[in-house]
Amino acid sequence: MSFEFNQNLINFMATYPQADYETYFNAPLDSRTYTSIVKDLKKYVDGKKAGDAMNFVLHFVQKSFKYERDNAQFGREKVMFAAETLYFDKSDCEDRAVLFSYLVKELFGVGVIGVKYKDHMATALYVPMSGDSVREGQRKFVVADPTYVNASIGQSMPKYKSIRPDSFVSIKR
Repeated sequence: MSFEFNQNLINFMATYPQADYETYFNAPLDSRTYTSIVKDLKKYVDGKKAGDAMNFVLHFVQKSFKYERDNAQFGREKVMFAAETLYFDKSDCEDRAVLFSYLVKELFGVGVIGVKYKDHMATALYVPMSGDSVREGQRKFVVADPTYVNASIGQSMPKYKSIRPDSFVSIKR
């Protein structure tokens, strides 16, 4: 898949000061990039059962980028906006979580939260599926980890299965 980008926006994001996770998780893609990625993804998800389609998007995010920590890639901690994650060929856990949460929210209209551990970021979906889950308030969210390659919705990295998340990132619908 190849995507269109607004290069001016990518350049601006490179200078954007680091902010809280809610800023990244709730920022939209520009219309040009959104249209190009959705057009490509819809070829693969249209006509599939919802769970299969969401897993396709999860696997797309897991496998489309090389994993690299921010310090190695940028020489500093840098959370990326969804457009930056698509633009660069390397990303780490929070970058993938930002991109996946945006795509699944927009394509499928499901509730999603960021799941923050001490040294890891995943996501969780408010969907009627089985598997590993977390509770935020009274709601149960099923884990979907965009960094755990080949894992499907409902599968946590073994290291985080029994650990309570440090916090959750609210994502507006």
